[in-house]
Amino acid sequence: MSLFMLKHVFTIHFDSWWAMITYLGWSLLGLSDGLDAITSVDLPSVILAQILLAGFLIMGVILLINMLIALLSNTYQHIEVRSRFIQSLNLS
Repeated sequence: MSLFMLKHVFTIHFDSWWAMITYLGWSLLGLSDGLDAITSVDLPSVILAQILLAGFLIMGVILLINMLIALLSNTYQHIEVRSRFIQSLNLS
């Protein structure tokens, strides 16, 4: 295999990986309507791609909700510590 062919193969795979990552990122934000859908030649590949996309979106939403809960919990703890400190100053 020549160097040109090797470079061409790596470029094609990098472009397809980048397109896939971009599509998944925009679909996680709900902005993938204008992008090309995941298509393939055979039906099992299309079904597998749709299942993997659905799994990715579900896991992304679960992680975002988990991060929101952690952020709110951290904020609540900081406010609780501050209020206990102010309360101890008022009682003394």
